Order: sequence, then structure tokens, then C-alpha cells
Amino acid sequence: MLTIKNFLKEEVKPALGCTEPGAIALAVARSAEELESLGIQRDQLESIRIYVSKGIFKNGATVGIPGMEPYTGNSTAAALSWICGRSSMGLEVLCGYTQKDKEKSVSLIKKNIITIHPNDYDGVYIHVESKSGGKICNVTIRGHHSNITRVECDGNLIIDRKSDTKQLVSIQEQLKEYSYSDLIKLVEDLDEEDHNFLWEGCLMNKRIADFGLQNTVGVGLGRNIRKYSSTEDLALQIKAYCAAASDARMHGVNLPVMSSAGSGNHGITAILPVYLYGINKRYDLRRITTAVAVSHLSCSMIKSHLGRLSASCGCSITAGAGAAAGITYMETENTEVCTRSIKMVLANLSGMLCDGAKFSCSFKVATGADEAYFASMLAISGHQLQPQGLVDDSIETTFSNVGRLNEEGMKPVDPTI
Repeated sequence: MLTIKNFLKEEVKPALGCTEPGAIALAVARSAEELESLGIQRDQLESIRIYVSKGIFKNGATVGIPGMEPYTGNSTAAALSWICGRSSMGLEVLCGYTQKDKEKSVSLIKKNIITIHPNDYDGVYIHVESKSGGKICNVTIRGHHSNITRVECDGNLIIDRKSDTKQLVSIQEQLKEYSYSDLIKLVEDLDEEDHNFLWEGCLMNKRIADFGLQNTVGVGLGRNIRKYSSTEDLALQIKAYCAAASDARMHGVNLPVMSSAGSGNHGITAILPVYLYGINKRYDLRRITTAVAVSHLSCSMIKSHLGRLSASCGCSITAGAGAAAGITYMETENTEVCTRSIKMVLANLSGMLCDGAKFSCSFKVATGADEAYFASMLAISGHQLQPQGLVDDSIETTFSNVGRLNEEGMKPVDPTI
């Protein structure tokens, strides 16, 4: 049975840097640690071969890695993780490294012994084959970014967690099986620990947004929106903060974000508009964090139809719809009105493609945040869409339609990108 606690544990996690290279770094760190347990030092590396799904390859190809500029992408994350990564840190595996670690990583990159190979897998799939000191270690991640399902080192099977992958699928399938109104009722079970955790996520994403507003990073979108807009315009401030957070994250700034549905940019879009709206309206912590939980639940429910990694841009579509629901719930506590705001975002943004994680993602994050705000304002004031296009009377059928569009209509996008 799905509970709010196991939902938050599975779907809302801190992540340092882009989650795709972060997941690769996690697998590489685990392989290095297993080889170290055999007495093999990290400086004995011979090669690392990394096999990844199309989505992992695309999303990590050119994105910034925290603190490693000008080096970017999946192979950079792998090199840094081999030098100093700690798998116990999960998706924050690359935190706390030194300048000396960076220099060693750069030397490793230049040796060209780390290779990335895309395959035909969909969703989250990473297989790392590390050869060091004459020994080989294989580590596999499936299903979601921190789910290590298999570890084999020097011919010995150490982990085989096929059941974990089934459990993840079970959670995603449960999300599909819930009615939207019943899913949102889970927020009634939030306790003090949950509220504090959700608030921590708000502050975490606000910190990286502040950095993006104060420094020239990424494409500088958030900083420039702030420069050329009125500080009294809440919609533009929400857009600026979300863009700035993504600017910083895509640049590789060494600050974590609270992710949503397996993505840091999803987390930025799902959390910050709701948080900033609540702060502007002077609502209390519990009212804000309950609305943020609604945003996460809505985002993940749509994501269960769209897929963990997709040809569509989830950080604008699913997280934007989630944020619209969160703001709407904060004002109305009415799930029916929330569905109206969600439908407006989906009618507007469904079909926006994902062309990989990179600096310009901040434009899409900003669009999702902006549309979330206006969709919620329209829904709160009584506006709603009649069935048309992807939009059905039923919100659940609307979600299914968006998933079908992605699955049947956008399949050529990833191979083309």
C-alpha cells in the first residue's frame, strides 16, 4: 500500500548535479569500492566501459558537473567518481571533493580510458564495467537513478536485487491505479517529520536559485529576467528564481537540489513556484509544505504515464502541472480545482521535447514555472477547459493521453537527438 512516507522516500531526494551523470557516478563509485575491498587501489585503473539507455546518454552528454568546468558530461562524472566518489552518499556521490581530486580526474579524462556506449534500452539503465589491477567489477542500475540492482566483482555475485526493480515498478503502477483525488488525500497523513523534510527541500532549492541570481552561470536566464522585470510581479519572480536555479544546476554549481520524480530540474519546477507563492502570501510552513507535497504527488502521477526518462520535457510538462496543482491546493484545498489547473498546463506544454540536459534547460524550467502560476490563477478564478485535444473530462484519461502521445508520437525524438 502506498503511503506518503514511502512516496517521499522514493520520489523526493537530494541530488548533487544532474541526476543522469550522478547515477553513473554512483555506479562507478560502487565498482571502485568493490575493487578496493580486494586490495586494488584506484590508481590502478585500466578501463571503464559504461553502457547506458538512450535517455541517460542524452541527458548527461553535455551537462555541467559540479565544480569540474570546463569539463562536462557523463565521462567527467565517471572520472571524478572513480577518484573520490562515495556510493554511501547516493545521488550526492560527488560531494566534498578537493582540488587535488579534480586534478587527478582531469588527468584520468585525458587518458581516454573511460567510454560511454548508448544502447536501445528505455528509461533508466546503466551498466558499468570497471577493469583495474587485472580484476573486473560490473555494477548495474535499473528502474531509477539510485537503484543498484546487480554487483558482480572478480566473478563473485555480490548483489542481485531484481526484487527492488519490481518494487519500484509496483510503486509506479500504484500511482497509475489511484484516482487523482484519492492520491492527493495522502497529504492528510503528513507528520512533523514529513513537513520538515519538505521544508528542507524548499530551502535547498531556494539556495541554489539565490546563487544563480547572484552569479553569472549557465545562460544567465534567471539573472536577466530578474534584471529586466519588476520585483513586485510575482509571476516573473517565480520564473526568475526557477530559471536561476536551473542555470546554476546545469552549469555544475556545487550545491544540491531536492529532486522530484527522479530529476533535479523537476524538483526545481515542482517546489519553487509553490514555495515562493506561499511565502509571498505569508502562509504558514505547514500550508506551504502540504501544497508542495501535492505538487510532488501530481508530478509523479503524470510521470508514471510519461516514463522515468522520456522524449518529452518532464521538467516543464509534469513538474509544471504539479506546481500548478500545488499552488491551487494551497488556495482552495479542492482537488477538482487542482485538476483544472493541471489540464491547462498539459494542454499548453505537452509535446515540448527533451533534447538533453544542458544550459538551455533553464528556458524550459522557466516556462513550466510561469505556466504553472497562470494556470493556477485561472483555475482558482473559475476558468476550466472543456474536453479538447489531449484534455478529457477525466484527469486520469488526460494523463493517459499525455503518456500515449509520448510513447506513440514522440518515439523518434531520442534517436534523432
